Amino acid sequence: MQALSPNVILPIGASGPEETKVFPQPIGLKLGPNIQYACKVWVRSDHCKLAKSLGHPLPEVTNRLKLLSTDLNLDLSALFLDATDILKATRTFRKCEKPRTFRLNIENCELAAEDDTNLKAIFDECVELKIGNTTFQNGISSLFDTPKPQLCRLEMTVLEMKNEQNLCEILEKCPNLTTLKMAGIEMSDVETAGLSKIPAVICALSHLISLDLSYNSTWMNNEILAGILGGMDNLEELTIIETKSDLQFESNWLPSLRSLTARGSDLRWDSVFGMVSVLEKIQKIDIRYAQIDPILVEELKDGMPNTLRILI
Repeated sequence: MQALSPNVILPIGASGPEETKVFPQPIGLKLGPNIQYACKVWVRSDHCKLAKSLGHPLPEVTNRLKLLSTDLNLDLSALFLDATDILKATRTFRKCEKPRTFRLNIENCELAAEDDTNLKAIFDECVELKIGNTTFQNGISSLFDTPKPQLCRLEMTVLEMKNEQNLCEILEKCPNLTTLKMAGIEMSDVETAGLSKIPAVICALSHLISLDLSYNSTWMNNEILAGILGGMDNLEELTIIETKSDLQFESNWLPSLRSLTARGSDLRWDSVFGMVSVLEKIQKIDIRYAQIDPILVEELKDGMPNTLRILI
């Protein structure tokens, strides 16, 4: 296979060397200094070309629906469904026999206004939902206008929202989340006063044990980050990849934390390690590609038990 240049970005699902394969999530720093989200630079014409090369996607949707009752999983992310295809797929989905709970992935799909009614009914039955690089004519919050008590895992990546109120409305409709990923979220009309509401909404998710806030530095200020981390006593996994903040981490934050992933982040590492050093349950920290004084890392290693796994 021809070698890839340092800044190559492959379409999701494309083949390449192991370090350059791209999955439905932001990719890491190995691809070079001009890295961007793979999804964001992937234009609709590329969707169409790749979809044509794969053949018409609807028969494959039908095949996957037939397996839903046993697989408990419907993943449409690799089919690149446009607005017409997704409408047909959701209509078919509503008519088919399906389990009471299942996992749904509609990443890389284009949703038209006509899909709302069908998708709302589908979302009500999901326990896990992945949305990423997905376009919404009516906005994503329109699909969360009713409570989603069954939803335990919500992953939102590389999405555009109008403002912070959209985000809060979505989270308030999902009170039983145990896993929340909101990475690469962009807001077109952000108000500083409104952003201050986000920590309270996230901290109100009392069942949450895993949280991913990566790639949100455009709006994730110190006040928001401190409000979240200071109120998550039950959180076990925190991911803040490519996060830039000079926030002073406090030693009494995140007492239940087992895993911290902060690859490529620019943080006050002395305070981060100070917090980590008193965590009784911490098992792993991933700080690869971050600019950290080696002395701080050695001091952390010396003061922690050998069971702590440090990826640097």
